[in-house]
Amino acid sequence: NHSKATSKVGLALKKLFDDGVVKREDLFITSKLWLVLNSLFSYLNSLCVFDEELKQYGMCLLQLSFKWLLKISLSSKPRMMIYRCTNHALEDVASALEGTLRDLQLHYVDLYLIHWPVRMKKGTVGFPVESLEQPDFPSTWRAMEALYDSGKARALGVSNFSTKKLADLVQVARIPPAFNQVECHPSWQQAKLRAFCQSKGVHLS
Repeated sequence: NHSKATSKVGLALKKLFDDGVVKREDLFITSKLWLVLNSLFSYLNSLCVFDEELKQYGMCLLQLSFKWLLKISLSSKPRMMIYRCTNHALEDVASALEGTLRDLQLHYVDLYLIHWPVRMKKGTVGFPVESLEQPDFPSTWRAMEALYDSGKARALGVSNFSTKKLADLVQVARIPPAFNQVECHPSWQQAKLRAFCQSKGVHLS
């Protein structure tokens, strides 16, 4: 159960926060990656714009593999959850993941996300409005499901999806999204989206 696994990671991170071992910003600063990974659990939320750093991450993970058993599931022993979150068009789904696995020197990722519910023209730098293209989520999701079937992605998810966009995806998905990663805090509680995700078994993170 992906939600239960994520809850375990969250509890482990909370303990590290409470004990003063890890600070929130440590999860987002590349220079502190080694500290966080050695602290048992971490999320590696590496956007496509940071691809130059992936090989450094990969070398770090390779060295750590002698110390931590990366392929042991959370149901038996603690395992580091390495999340690679990327933007991708239909034709790039498989190649983007293959490139990530190669750079990180891994055989699979725990979670593969559609990071934004938009698509940009190839070669675009930044997010100019004139470079927006209409995404084809059903086709993209089918390509992601094939990666799930192959074992290269252990779970599939989305990020920044509204209730409407998520509902449309759930209707056509053979393998439903396990996660929807969105901004959610006291000032923006996302009540409607949270209720929908709960009703569909989608973990909101």
